Amino acid sequence: AALRNRPLTVLCDLPPAKDSLTFLLLGELSRYSNLTGSHDLSAIIADRSIQLALQQKGRTKELLRILTMRAVNLAKDPSKLKTANKFAVAAENMAKGYRDEGDKALYAETLVLLLGTVFVVLRPFRDCLEATLDSYRPLLNAGKTVYGLGTGMAYSYLYLNAGLPLNSPLIAPKLILFGEACHRFQMPTFEVFFNAYRQMMINLRKQKLSWTILKGDAFDEDAFLRSVEGNARAMTLRDTSTLRLVLAFIFSDEECMVAMLENLSKFTDPDIIAVRSYLRLGFIGLAGFQMGQNKLANKCLAYFKSLSKLGSPNASPIYHFMKAVAHPSRDKYDEAISQCKEARMMHLEAMANERCGMFLSDNGDDASKEYITAAYWLYNDWGASSKTNNMLEQHSFLTEATQGYRKAHSDASSNMRLANRMGGDFK
Repeated sequence: AALRNRPLTVLCDLPPAKDSLTFLLLGELSRYSNLTGSHDLSAIIADRSIQLALQQKGRTKELLRILTMRAVNLAKDPSKLKTANKFAVAAENMAKGYRDEGDKALYAETLVLLLGTVFVVLRPFRDCLEATLDSYRPLLNAGKTVYGLGTGMAYSYLYLNAGLPLNSPLIAPKLILFGEACHRFQMPTFEVFFNAYRQMMINLRKQKLSWTILKGDAFDEDAFLRSVEGNARAMTLRDTSTLRLVLAFIFSDEECMVAMLENLSKFTDPDIIAVRSYLRLGFIGLAGFQMGQNKLANKCLAYFKSLSKLGSPNASPIYHFMKAVAHPSRDKYDEAISQCKEARMMHLEAMANERCGMFLSDNGDDASKEYITAAYWLYNDWGASSKTNNMLEQHSFLTEATQGYRKAHSDASSNMRLANRMGGDFK
């Protein structure tokens, strides 16, 4: 109402001003509304803050924080995502002003919150990678350890969700450096995530057997779970079960899928970290449909359907993939494969091709070999050597594909080029 049909971005054109006592009080109320989940209070605070800024003819840091938290709160409800994006864009532009004035930490903190809740839903994952990574060092330098390490976690989820190459020489060293930072700052909850994530990547790339068990050079899940209890154990089990469910789906380990779905049955609601929700709910849906746990899977399908309707470029590929697994047909799988290819998510494209090949093989259709061969090369491009070796053992016809034969995957080379641009000094 205070804007009188003007866009929120007009606030960014206001000159900087010091926070008044009223703004500081509104900021405290905003944080309280966020903790208590009071959306009505959040809306009132945002509207009053906008009025005050226009009356005072100045933007303040507290106003920026209020706009940011309003975007975060709105993003919790997919039906309000477009409104959330309006607040997020205004906050992002305002934060750039403070960055240009020297406050890099405030800009990084703002951007990380918006990336993790709003932008990753409405923008391709790969478009969020660089900005996420650029926020890591300024946050740690400013003493905002939780935000900084959370940025490393978000980057790791983004990288996996985007389907970028596992064999890039850049991702593994980053994971080690993130883990070392967790150890240095005595943040064991973050550290265990990075170790488990590294072990998952080892299983995909180098493991000969026991692909779905997180035990190796980087992490031993059973040993760690025996050492913790309470909420720390529950949250660790949630995250490791998600990673193991991904592995179980890729390697078609049905026993593991059933066990991990049981572990995750209470975690079918999206949480505030959208990239974590995407991975967890996506594979609960895929594995749930494959194992006949339709009630569980349909809840995840509905989540991605709502995001797809809102135009999320990341939701549509996995939504169509889920629909194909739920009600398999060649046409449905072809649509899912097309969606994954368009989004440059070659890991999901590989899985969809393989599932289509399995479906056709079960129905005696020789076209299955075409899809399984395509899946093999996509997994190869992704860097999942453990999987390609497993496929060679399962499908004798794949040995006929000589090293001289290779389907052109321009997406794979673009993936590697992007990964190589993600380099930098994070020590």
